[in-house]
Amino acid sequence: MIILNAENLIENFWVPLATTVPVVALAYVIEARIVASAWTYERRWLAFFQGLLITTGGLLLLTLQVGAFWSILVGGGNAYIAALAALTLLVVMGALVGYPMLLIVSAAANYPASMGAWLSRLPFAWAEKRRLEKSIERLVGIRQSVESEIESLEDIIADETRQLKIWEPLARTNKCISAARREAYIREVAKHVDKRTTVQTRQKAADVYRLDLEAQITALEEALAKQSDGSSRESASRAARGPLEAAVEFVSKHR
Repeated sequence: MIILNAENLIENFWVPLATTVPVVALAYVIEARIVASAWTYERRWLAFFQGLLITTGGLLLLTLQVGAFWSILVGGGNAYIAALAALTLLVVMGALVGYPMLLIVSAAANYPASMGAWLSRLPFAWAEKRRLEKSIERLVGIRQSVESEIESLEDIIADETRQLKIWEPLARTNKCISAARREAYIREVAKHVDKRTTVQTRQKAADVYRLDLEAQITALEEALAKQSDGSSRESASRAARGPLEAAVEFVSKHR
């Protein structure tokens, strides 16, 4: 029966550590070369900071390897040093794995974030779209009423014009009729002229109002078209494409 105690565990810790550190160091060197390949003069302060961290991590790995070999050769060691060595290795491995994974996750999350923003705007976009549609329907109904009124006014003007063609010849100086009858004819002509003038004024005002309604309807239809395009899934995808491509380029060049 094998009895394990703290001393045996500590002594057996250094051999796996001595074989693990070189593997981690190889991956660390590869990652460091990738990071260094993206350094530029414009980003020299970032390069300095990254270089300082890379150098610190490399020295820690070298210290772990030397310490593991020394502990294997001379034997012994205490639990505090073993725990510190394990913690140091975990920190280096966490930085080695976590940094590129953080960049990749941030790039991959860009598109879902944009689509999530689109989904959050959908209720408001639907309400705004419905409001525009109702406004257009209301204005179209008013325009139809105005157009019907214009047609009625045109009929009245045509009827008054026909009446004037009848009464104006009668109102002219005619020796065959009395002065009183001629005055009556003149008053009838004046009445039809006044009525036609009033109706023509109303028709012009109705035409102006109809043009104003058409301009409002056109503006609302354009706003509705923009609203429909801005709230579509394709629009959200187009909006997310630029930031997503930028994030992917960042991952490829600025690791």
